[in-house]
Amino acid sequence: MIWLWTHLFLGKWAKMNSFDEIHQVLNQLVNENKALNLQTRLLDSFVAVVRSSANQTIMKESLQRILSASLTISQAENGSIFLFDNNGGIREKIFTKNDFSNEDNPNAVPNVLDTGLAGWVIRHRTVGCIEDTQRDDRWIAYADQRREVRSALAVPIQRRERLMGLITLQHSKPYKFGHETVDLMQATADQIALVLENIGLYAKLEDSYRALNAAKEKVDEYSSILSNELNKGRTIQKEFFPERSPDITGWRFRSFFKPAMQLSGDFYDIFQIHKNHVGVVIADVCDKGVGAALYMALFRSLLRIFSGSFPSYSMLRLKEKEVQTEALKTIRLTNDYIVTFHDRMATFATIFFGIVDTDTGEFSYINAGHDPPVIFRGDGDRETLMPTGPVVGAFPDVHFKIKETCLRPGDLFFGYTDGVTDAVSPTGKIFGKKRLEMLMERYSNSARDFERGLKARLFEHIGDAAQTDDITFLVVQTLQKKSGN
Repeated sequence: MIWLWTHLFLGKWAKMNSFDEIHQVLNQLVNENKALNLQTRLLDSFVAVVRSSANQTIMKESLQRILSASLTISQAENGSIFLFDNNGGIREKIFTKNDFSNEDNPNAVPNVLDTGLAGWVIRHRTVGCIEDTQRDDRWIAYADQRREVRSALAVPIQRRERLMGLITLQHSKPYKFGHETVDLMQATADQIALVLENIGLYAKLEDSYRALNAAKEKVDEYSSILSNELNKGRTIQKEFFPERSPDITGWRFRSFFKPAMQLSGDFYDIFQIHKNHVGVVIADVCDKGVGAALYMALFRSLLRIFSGSFPSYSMLRLKEKEVQTEALKTIRLTNDYIVTFHDRMATFATIFFGIVDTDTGEFSYINAGHDPPVIFRGDGDRETLMPTGPVVGAFPDVHFKIKETCLRPGDLFFGYTDGVTDAVSPTGKIFGKKRLEMLMERYSNSARDFERGLKARLFEHIGDAAQTDDITFLVVQTLQKKSGN
C-alpha cells in the first residue's frame, strides 16, 4: 500500500507545478486511506456478524460497530439500525447514544417505523434522502428526540423481495448527504442483507444438523435396543439346534450353520425318535430375518412333536416296525397345520426329513422341495435324493411320497441349503454345484474331513464379500468296521 501511494504521488508530482496541486493530492491520498480503513472496519464487522449467529451479544456489538463505521463514512451525527424478523417485527435495534431518550423502551420504537421517513422507506422499499427536514413533509420530529435533525437518510436492508432491516442517519445541518454517501450506504446495506441471508441459511443448516444429530441419537438408541433384542433372539434360536450329535457306535454326524443375518430361516436337526431310529432334518424357510426365524422355530417344533421325539406329548403311537413310515407323516401334519392356521402369511419351507435305522442302515425319507442331498457310496457310486413332494406350508391336502434307500458301511450322506451353492465371491461368482461335487468326491471318505474341507473352501471363496444367505449343511457317515474314523 505504501508503495502504491508513493508511486501515485511521484507520478503526479512530476506533473505538478504548484503547491496547491500537491496539497490537493495529499488530501486525496489521506481521504482514500481513511475510506480504506473504514471499509476494513465494515468488513471486519460483517465477518463478526456472520460468526455471531449463535450469540446475540456478539451480534449486537458487531451491528454497533457497523453503525459506528457508517456514521464515520457518511459524517452523520447519529443513526440507527433496525433488523426485522420474518413477520416484520423488530428482531434487533441499535441506536447511537443519546439518540432517543426511550431507546430501551420497545413501545417507543414502532411509531418511528410506521410514520415519517422510515415509514415511507419501508412502504416504498427504496432509499429515502431528505436534504432539509424543514422542506420535506416526510420528516416528522418526535418529542423524545434529543437532537435537532436537518438532514436525514434512510436505507432499506433488503434481499430480493424480503425487507430485512433499515439503516437511518441524521445530521443537524442540511444538505449533508450527497449522492456519494447515498451510494456508499446503499452498498453497505446490500452487504448487510447478504450477510443476514447467509446467517439465516447457516442457522437453518445448524438447525438441520441439530435435528439430524438428535435423530441419529434416537436411531442409535433404537438400533442398540434392536441389536440387543436380536442378540437375545439369536441366543434363543441357538437353543432350537441340537446341542450335540447322537453318539452311536458306527456312525458319525457332523453339521455346520452360519446365518447371514443375526436371525436365520435355515435349520437342521439330528435327533433320536425311537430307540435305534434317528431323524435327520435340513430345511430352509422362505425369506430371511425375524419373520423367517419365527417360522423356523414353528416348523422345527412341529417336526419334533409330530415325529414322536417327545413321546409324552406325541400325536403318534409308534410301533417298532412302523417307526419310519409313521414318523414321516410329520411332514403332512406340519403342512396341514401351517396351511390351516398361517395361510395368510404365505410362508413355506423346503424340508428334507430322513429317518435312519442305525442298526440296519435302512433310510426312509421325504424331500419336500429341498435341494437334493447326495449319498456317496463307499464303492464310488453316488445317489441323489430327489424331491418327493412340494414345499411345506404352501398347498392343502398334499400327498408326500416316502422313498427308501440304505446307508451301508463307508457311505456318506450330505444335505445342504442353497446358501452353500449360492455363496458369492467378491467378484460376484457363485460357489456352484460343480465345485461342491468336486469337494464331495475328494472328502467322501471322512465326515470330519468333508466338513472341514468344505468350510475352508467355501469361506475362501466368499473372502471379504458379504454373506448373502444362510449357510447350513450336515453330514452323516456310516463307518466301516476297520475304520478308525
